[in-house]
Amino acid sequence: VRVERHHLRHDAAAVLRRRTRWSVPLTFITAALAALGLTVLWGLLLVLNWRLAFWRALLLPMGLQVHLSLGLLGWFGLLITGVAYYLLPRFTTTKERPRVRPNWVLGTLVPGIVCLIAGAFAGHALNRIGLLLAAVAGGGRHLCHRRTAAPGGVADEGTRSDPHALADR
Repeated sequence: VRVERHHLRHDAAAVLRRRTRWSVPLTFITAALAALGLTVLWGLLLVLNWRLAFWRALLLPMGLQVHLSLGLLGWFGLLITGVAYYLLPRFTTTKERPRVRPNWVLGTLVPGIVCLIAGAFAGHALNRIGLLLAAVAGGGRHLCHRRTAAPGGVADEGTRSDPHALADR
């Protein structure tokens, strides 16, 4: 089993090194896998610390906050977002959107995770900044969304305020 794991890691790393063009979903999924690895390592550190008590501060909510930030926002949030950016255009048969929006989501979610982790050690101000960035990343689609009245008087969710979406129609 150990040999198979080594080959799997080696093969995955070789595939990622050979990539010449990184798609948006691959970037999200790679970041999610990195967050999963950090989540597992931090969880092992928490378990060892629980048993051996070599870092007393981790027994406080600080250790759990780092673990939850890495696991929920890092692994789960980035993975779900990456898979959604891959699958949703295929199911809805829409044209591929410009990379601005996914890059913006990634550019706010990852610093939000970093601020939450740093905030566990440094203080509440970084926690608030991290939560704000994660909320902006999660609601970023709605910030670019505009409701307009259709001819029948019903609001149309399909009209966006960015010129690229209007050009796609």
